[in-house]
Amino acid sequence: MEKESTERFDSVLRGLADAGVLGEFILVGSWCLPVFRHVYGDPPEIPLLRTTDLDFLIRSPKRPGIKADIPGVLREMGFEPSFDAASKLIKYERPDLEIEFLVARLRSADCIIQVPKLNQEAQMLDYMEIAQQYAKPVLYKELELMVPEL
Repeated sequence: MEKESTERFDSVLRGLADAGVLGEFILVGSWCLPVFRHVYGDPPEIPLLRTTDLDFLIRSPKRPGIKADIPGVLREMGFEPSFDAASKLIKYERPDLEIEFLVARLRSADCIIQVPKLNQEAQMLDYMEIAQQYAKPVLYKELELMVPEL
């Protein structure tokens, strides 16, 4: 199951890169750990533990940029939209992986915002501006992606 999850993760990154939008996101959460292990030569100090949810922080949700249909890209990869009643957010699921989109809290009101350039909604969370401020590009399996500094 671990190998299949990692392969699914890699295919999601490739799919977003092929759609030209991987640079619009910062990978956050536990899936940063396999990226860090890869980047730093597989040291035992970085655990392999991770959750089944894959979190992407949208770097600049209000700034014009690359337009893409993220729901369509994910559907092509076999992910189905699923409404999360607790957060009121649409997530994308497969049996082995769930994808969520996040943004740094922009104001104290709405918890869900629309990101028209990506045809996607995202959940606002506190402290995500820290991940944005300290994000850096890394090379992971020939893909450049943004992750918070380790």
